[in-house]
Amino acid sequence: MHFSSCIYFLVLIHVFALMVQGQVQAASKRFAILQPVAYSPYVAGQIVPVTYTIPDDAALPSILGLAVFFTSRDTSVPFFHATISNNADLTQGFSFRRTANTEVYYEHQLNYNIPKETPAGNYQIVFMDTIGGSGNTTVPIIVRPYSTSSGSSSTATNKPAQVSNIFLQDNSASSFSKVPLFVIWASFAFIFGFFHHITLH
Repeated sequence: MHFSSCIYFLVLIHVFALMVQGQVQAASKRFAILQPVAYSPYVAGQIVPVTYTIPDDAALPSILGLAVFFTSRDTSVPFFHATISNNADLTQGFSFRRTANTEVYYEHQLNYNIPKETPAGNYQIVFMDTIGGSGNTTVPIIVRPYSTSSGSSSTATNKPAQVSNIFLQDNSASSFSKVPLFVIWASFAFIFGFFHHITLH
């Protein structure tokens, strides 16, 4: 296999990995949500990790305020609304500092313990910009019914993998969109076909 073909193949793999990776960015691009991953399943009685990042900007606290909520989004269950934080931390201190490709950003995490009595259904984590007025940014999740076996653990059933810093990407989407299954299979088929082709030359 030629060196250039190897590089091209690795680039294809990288592009595919980015495509299936779920990330949520606010329309204002003033913050990004790493966890939970959209449509992840959690169990009543367990914890939903809520991880968000903010850019390195000393003026940010004057133009952004974050309130975080857990609400239902399923008409088949009674409406439910709980406050996770009325004033989410936007501190740009050393302990929250992260770097990627020389770029600096800050990462914070909240935890929400889903009440055991929460009916199974579709819910969402809602980030509200209380200062900038840029609207809400939501991440849909699925809640499954409480059980004694799952309730014995305080961790969530789904622990999403850490995703890359979204501030290094040009992504203007304000909500996550799931990659269609046919796109994933088509990508695999294309990569396999390309790899098979270059091995014959």
